[in-house]
Formats: sequence, structure tokens, C-alpha cells
Amino acid sequence: MIVAASKSVAVRIWCGCVQNATCRPWSQVSGGRAIVSADRPGLFIAVVGPSGAGKDTLMRAVAARLQDRPDIRFAQRVITRDADPDNEDHEVLSRAEFADARQDGEFCLDWEAHGLCYSLRREAAAHVEGGGVLIANLSRGVLSEAATQFSRMDVLEITARPDIRVERLLARGRETVEDIRSRIAREMPISVANLPGRIVTIDNSGRLDDAVDVLEAYLAGARSSS
Repeated sequence: MIVAASKSVAVRIWCGCVQNATCRPWSQVSGGRAIVSADRPGLFIAVVGPSGAGKDTLMRAVAARLQDRPDIRFAQRVITRDADPDNEDHEVLSRAEFADARQDGEFCLDWEAHGLCYSLRREAAAHVEGGGVLIANLSRGVLSEAATQFSRMDVLEITARPDIRVERLLARGRETVEDIRSRIAREMPISVANLPGRIVTIDNSGRLDDAVDVLEAYLAGARSSS
């Protein structure tokens, strides 16, 4: 269902109840491990998106536009990868340092992907606990675990038309067109059991500024309801 649009950008918002999952109140999270209390419900927004959707570019653009909004924070991830000006601004840890920090309980969420370790520090979750909005880039594989950690959580999927994604990925020069099309054909819809929020999909096939406008409007609405 398309509920909002800006020029060529469509936004689809779906209830978090997918497959056999069950909707629950914001304050109810299985196992009693919710980070956010019911009386000060902040919002955690997990950003996902396939390669070529322009997710990182869109996140950087909207972060620059909202830099004077302390209530909306973009989480800095901890990654066992060297710093690279062409990639995100992340905190660098070695694998040994990462393991020690995890053992000491310094992370609210951690996962592995593509041979690297990723995490969010507990300080980031404290922003949600205080009633703010926290936006973080996650792997699809950790979404269900994240849904047990936050009592209000939306999944924000950034996507683009297959032909646009093929064009963008070809420009990177890392894969053949056949490899890219085969990978796109294997992709599955997002499914998060017991998601305490919504799945919001933004099509980033067109102009970047249009997508930024739509994302900013979504964040404004998310903040006003928290």
C-alpha cells in the first residue's frame, strides 16, 4: 500500500506482522529484555537495503540535513575493518578487541557478515532509552534479534528498481551483469518475527534529493509519534 509519495519516490509502509508473527504493544517484548521502557518510548530504526539501492548515499545525505536535530541520531557502528574514507565512519576494533568488548557486555547488538564483526555500543541504545530516535545500518540476519532488544522498532528498507541497481553495480566494476541479475533474482522479501513496529520501504530509483525529502518526512512522523 502506497501511503506517501514525493515526485518519483514511493513509500510503502507495512504492519510488522509477517507470516506467523503476532503484533504486540510497543512496551511488550519477549523475554523481558526490551531496552526501552513503556513510559519513555524512543524508536530504533534498522536500515537495510540491497546492493545498488544507494542506501549509504541516502543515509549520508539525510544525516547532513538533520545534523542540528539531537533527538535523531545516526549510530556509529563498531567494525573489525580498517578505516576507509570511501566507506562509513565506523569505530575500528581488531577481532581480539571486539571479542573482549563483547565479553564485557559493551554491545547492545552484534553480528557477523562477509567475514567481519559488527556491533552497536550500549551508549547508542541509551539514546533510545531516553526517548530519542536511533538509526542504524543492520544486516537482515540480525533484525529478529534486534526486535527483542527494542520495544519500538521500525525496519527501513531502501531499495531501487532492478534495472537501476544493475546500472549502479556495473559502474563499480566488481561483478558481471549476469552475476548481478542472478543475485537480484535470488533476493527474498524482508521477514521479521514479532516486529514491534512497521516495515517502511523507500524507492531510491530517482533523484537523491527526492528520496531525502521522503525519508526526512518519515523521520519527522516517526519522531512525533515517539
